[in-house]
Amino acid sequence: MKVVVLSPHPDDLELFCGGAVVKHVRNGDEVIEILVTNGQRGSPLRFLTGQPSQRLGERRRKEAERSADFLGVKLKALGLVDRQLKGFEDFIAKTVKEESPSLLYAPDPEFTSYLHPDHLAVGRSVKSFRPIRFYHTSRPNLRIDIREVLEQKRKAVKIHRSQWWVWGLVFPLTGRKIFLPFEEFRELR
Repeated sequence: MKVVVLSPHPDDLELFCGGAVVKHVRNGDEVIEILVTNGQRGSPLRFLTGQPSQRLGERRRKEAERSADFLGVKLKALGLVDRQLKGFEDFIAKTVKEESPSLLYAPDPEFTSYLHPDHLAVGRSVKSFRPIRFYHTSRPNLRIDIREVLEQKRKAVKIHRSQWWVWGLVFPLTGRKIFLPFEEFRELR
């Protein structure tokens, strides 16, 4: 089976569907990550000023490459800029279509309590694809047990060292945990 994971930022695959990806790789599936942006605004300074950093983007892309190697995933980076995806929806959809996936993972474009424009734009760009599993969803209908691969997911997440500040700040404030023994998806067939 050919599985494509559409990731707006370099750590989204690992955080939101890393366990499912590990299970696909262990089952012999070909997994391709389409990385939409390099994460040029993924620091407190860049977030507050709104100015992208080429150096930060390069660092985050290298982290994504190391994580993909660790997970056994092929990485295809589009190199777009965070928060500048308007007008690229057709390009993103075309890139996914060229891969002819048997199964697609993407952020849920209807996630009601999360308003990151990159996640919403990327999810909207492929919402007509089938079968699709939307990750980072507020309406899950599929739950995957990842206990047997949880340690590998943890290691992949930790490769994204530039983002440790985000997880240390944001997740405790929201009460969400990164390493749950299950991953939830909204699956559409």
